[in-house]
Amino acid sequence: PSNVEELNEKAIASNSGILDFDLDAVMSSCSVRIPEDVMTIDSVNSHVEGVKYLLNQIYTKASDPSAALNGMPCAFVGLPATEAALDISTVAAGLDIPVVTSGSLDTTLSGKASPLTTRTTTNYHALGEAVVNWLRYQGRTDYIYTVYTSGDYGLQLKFVMNNALREQSAFDPETGMERSIEDGGMNTREVTISGTFEGFEPNSGLGYAMQQIKSSGWRTVVFSMDSDRRKSAIPLIADYAAQFDLLREDMVWVFSDSIDPDFLVTVAETNKNISKLVDGAAIVKVVDNFEYVLEKMKANNNELEDDPLDGGSRFLSSWQQQDETLVNYTNSLWPQTVGPNSDDYAQGDANYFQNYMPTSGAGFLYDAVWAVGLGACHLQKLNNDKSAGGGGGG
Repeated sequence: PSNVEELNEKAIASNSGILDFDLDAVMSSCSVRIPEDVMTIDSVNSHVEGVKYLLNQIYTKASDPSAALNGMPCAFVGLPATEAALDISTVAAGLDIPVVTSGSLDTTLSGKASPLTTRTTTNYHALGEAVVNWLRYQGRTDYIYTVYTSGDYGLQLKFVMNNALREQSAFDPETGMERSIEDGGMNTREVTISGTFEGFEPNSGLGYAMQQIKSSGWRTVVFSMDSDRRKSAIPLIADYAAQFDLLREDMVWVFSDSIDPDFLVTVAETNKNISKLVDGAAIVKVVDNFEYVLEKMKANNNELEDDPLDGGSRFLSSWQQQDETLVNYTNSLWPQTVGPNSDDYAQGDANYFQNYMPTSGAGFLYDAVWAVGLGACHLQKLNNDKSAGGGGGG
């Protein structure tokens, strides 16, 4: 685990979506082959049930002679969803197996709480700082109203946002004096919403939150909501904002990482209030480096300019060079056995990597897989060096 963590710190360029290792050199001196298997994680009602479900899967596979992994796994890779990552990190800590998550921003997935878990993306602390930095960039540094949902995501981002905002607050903790807006201080208010979101119950309904924002007269609103609530919350936010005349040009609405831009665009087409809400709104989220390259490609007739110094460009170039060999292998891992309306994964055609671009998070997952492989190669080299030096196999 310490080797994987060390590799993660040294090898993963921050948010780059690509490793900065000379992979050809590493692979030429490494003979490690790690058999792989896939494990699905169903939705469960609690963390305890999730841990029990995972343990049952792991031990069932480990005792099955026909399974791809006949024995205990050496690592868990992937797990972009926070709930799944928390479940597997608990299991991994008990089984002494490292975890590399490719997407969860949860702040508890590190340190003493999850000693065998590392990540190839950032965490909520960096996200909270990014929100505040964006507000400063836009000149919205005076009166900030934040609205949080009461789930794990909302409460964690509330914590890190408060830390980031406190550094810019109107109260100077060093002098104990109030700072004026002109001196860079930020006035902040917040409301945490729980329950059904509907109505005007204090600290329960979004109507109540909009009522508070209206009465405050403040024009910058930051929302942090758990992803499972966004579909129901966005229409309510827009409709209540319209009710209180908050869909004005002088209002700035900021949404955090759990809101997908494509989702907002889609729902905006069906609701005029949502369309007004998102017109000029901001979403502060973690993105792969290659996503910037995709934006450049749109302005270049979808032609990729391969830049060997750009991690995102290298990743996309490698993606497009893959052929049906990898497609067939991936299809074999996820066989399509049911009809098109099933939950099974779709089968890729021979030109899949030429016809489709990777989705958001693919680069971080790529990094996670390589981090485990490089960790194994590093251990192999250490053992070989010990053997050559008479230190034993280790």
